[in-house]
Amino acid sequence: MNLIDDFELTVDDPLVEAGVVVGFLLIGGVKNQVRKTRGFESFRAALLRDLLENNTLADLAAHPYLSGYRELHDRFGVSDRSLIPSPESLYAILFKHGDLRPINPIVDVYNYVALKHRLSCGAHDIDNLSGGIALRRTTGDELFKPLGRGTERAVPAGEYVYVDGANRVICRLECKQAEHSAVSEATSNVVIIVQGNASIPTPAIEDAMTEIKSLLQRSLGEPAALRREIISTSATAVEVTTAPGAYA
Repeated sequence: MNLIDDFELTVDDPLVEAGVVVGFLLIGGVKNQVRKTRGFESFRAALLRDLLENNTLADLAAHPYLSGYRELHDRFGVSDRSLIPSPESLYAILFKHGDLRPINPIVDVYNYVALKHRLSCGAHDIDNLSGGIALRRTTGDELFKPLGRGTERAVPAGEYVYVDGANRVICRLECKQAEHSAVSEATSNVVIIVQGNASIPTPAIEDAMTEIKSLLQRSLGEPAALRREIISTSATAVEVTTAPGAYA
């Protein structure tokens, strides 16, 4: 099995019908360690400064893209208001602390793109997953252990989650990452997810994926393998690019 080429990605029809577009970027054979990033730190610092100086948290949260995530929650009966779309959570941390703590190159890049594009972005270590990834509604039997928390709990039925081939929840909604699939400096093979909603056009997802790809090239160099896939209203992949060492 080719880890990148054969990795399966699916989005169930109810999510597609709700206007969810999901972009996947699968990258193999990288070293997720800090190196000279040819300007990324300056891009990041300028963005954080602009967000803090020229916006309020309330204004950012009211953006149609972020409102679209909350509307998606309502559509699927999500009543837990602590489940905040991941871009909104990043804005809240930024405004509380006046900065975002660097974590590792992959996480720093997708967080930067999430803040800039107001999109939900996340990543998972493929080597810690079983099989592929499916975005689907929950049955109430799924267990979830959030990143940084020791308690594993069942997810209510009717929500939507990302699960791996062993039915383990790797992300609850587009809000909370699971601990077991989190990206670390030891990560070599990764799937990066950019999720939209009915208020976000597919080209916005494509632009975010292109920027993530470009910034990772600057930060980590050429990968051993790359695959790009976007699943939209057709419930099928509308773009797939696979090539060893190709970021173009």
